[in-house]
Amino acid sequence: MTYRDSDDLLEQARALLEDDELEQAIALGEELEARGEIRGVEVIALAYQEAEEPAEGVAAMERGVKLDPTAWWAWQLLGNLRSQCHDYPGALEAYAQARACPEPWVASLDFNEGVALVRAQEYERGFALLARVDGELYLKAQARCLGALNDLERYGEVLKVVETVLARRFEGEVGEDLSDAWFEKATALWKCGEEEQAVECVWQALYYDKLNKRAMWLLRELTAETSPDAKLYRVMVEGDWHEVPEGYGEPPGFFTTYHVVADDPEEVLNLLSLFEPEELRSSLRVEELEELEAWPGEPKGVYEASGYQLFPADTGEEDEGEGASA
Repeated sequence: MTYRDSDDLLEQARALLEDDELEQAIALGEELEARGEIRGVEVIALAYQEAEEPAEGVAAMERGVKLDPTAWWAWQLLGNLRSQCHDYPGALEAYAQARACPEPWVASLDFNEGVALVRAQEYERGFALLARVDGELYLKAQARCLGALNDLERYGEVLKVVETVLARRFEGEVGEDLSDAWFEKATALWKCGEEEQAVECVWQALYYDKLNKRAMWLLRELTAETSPDAKLYRVMVEGDWHEVPEGYGEPPGFFTTYHVVADDPEEVLNLLSLFEPEELRSSLRVEELEELEAWPGEPKGVYEASGYQLFPADTGEEDEGEGASA
């Protein structure tokens, strides 16, 4: 039997995790754990977390921290999984252990412990920790705060805080977190009866992340258009990319898919086109359309969207990589 290097195994396990091949990822993680590799235990725990089985993840990370009690990130992951299991005292104990490790990432611990405290309804303690978070986790922490304030029906505070948050300049991959912040602003405006402004904000949320299902739901609630003839469609649309990505000699084509509730195929295309950047809309054309089932009386609109699959424009063959979401 050929011996496989642990680093290669870990890289393969993480790739399987990325592709949602969870059982295979767990199998490789177990092989790494048998070699005493704590990162293999991490793969196992993350796979169970992705499978929505956090209790199994807890069991894995409790073994992991025994392999290396000085790994702050392992204690943090254990705390996160315990929090998802509603074991908040256990989560706080794990975060305390993480803080005692050499050179922990304090901002990350403040964020995750703050989230756990909010889940435990210890709101003020959670808000205090989340307010300390700056740097690359600032926006994510603020979005969590805004969501908790909305849950508490403190809409005036949401509208005050969100203006400060959105006034900042951000760098890097922050689209999902910006989308969440705009969604929370839209929610607060909706609850305050400002539906027109709420619609504008929810479109901002979808501009930053068209995959944001909470924003899709809120848009459908705000428009509240139903029909006895409505049907659920799955549609794949093709179009022309608006720029030349790295590795391409000219603008490529793209595919993206949607699940849409509408009366007919023409309305399907009209509804989904609003989710695409203006520079892509004119090139959209239906590649595949499937009527899944009748949905009479259900709110019309987009229920699900995918990212982009790019392909060289001259061949029509899909590229393996994903383009960036609009």
